[in-house]
Amino acid sequence: MEIPAIKSALPALGASFVLEVEGLRTLRHLVAVGLRDRQGAASEAQASVAGALAPYREGEIRPWWPHVTLARGKGVDSADPKSLPSTIETKAMTLYRSHPHSRYEAL
Repeated sequence: MEIPAIKSALPALGASFVLEVEGLRTLRHLVAVGLRDRQGAASEAQASVAGALAPYREGEIRPWWPHVTLARGKGVDSADPKSLPSTIETKAMTLYRSHPHSRYEAL
């Protein structure tokens, strides 16, 4: 995978989104806060990036799920925070390449 080619293929995107917190979600070895994109700006950005990256994608392709990971690992199957914010606002975006064993590389 050639990083310069990928960077040049990415559309220019605004980096600020306000996402509503839906609540906690637990999956196998993951606890996350699910987010809702009522305004659609984050979903549009994701679709634009996915389209630009289509020629470079490898492996499985999953549906997009906006979330913030709180915990990951063996034995992690629940969380009970005292309070969650009602919204989360992004200030910047970083594209990551996913590697095996939950290792991520900022591009």
